[in-house]
Amino acid sequence: MAKKRFDTDLDREWIDILAKMPLERRRMELKHCDLHSLAKAFADYPNWQAERIAEALQPPVSQEFIKAVKIYKGELPFPKKLRKRVPVLNKMRMAMSILAVVVLIALIFVLNVYFPSN
Repeated sequence: MAKKRFDTDLDREWIDILAKMPLERRRMELKHCDLHSLAKAFADYPNWQAERIAEALQPPVSQEFIKAVKIYKGELPFPKKLRKRVPVLNKMRMAMSILAVVVLIALIFVLNVYFPSN
């Protein structure tokens, strides 16, 4: 079953009706609504109407809904995706380090054989 979206002007008229409904009926209607598009549509409405709609939602969802409305209004910045930088060793640098260690071990061995410390 598809969720109701709020993209057209007729849908925005339905928002006014939704805000005037009793709490229980509003709770039932919001179960069939796409909250993301509703939050985007509420960018044109005052905050008190968004809070009135959010009363019908469960507490964590209502807080996210009000936060989304404020983001779409421009009162809060859009969250940025942060990527953790993982240090990656360059294979060529690692190969050069291994080659340097092998050369040093070979040099120690050769010097020990040809020039003993006696």
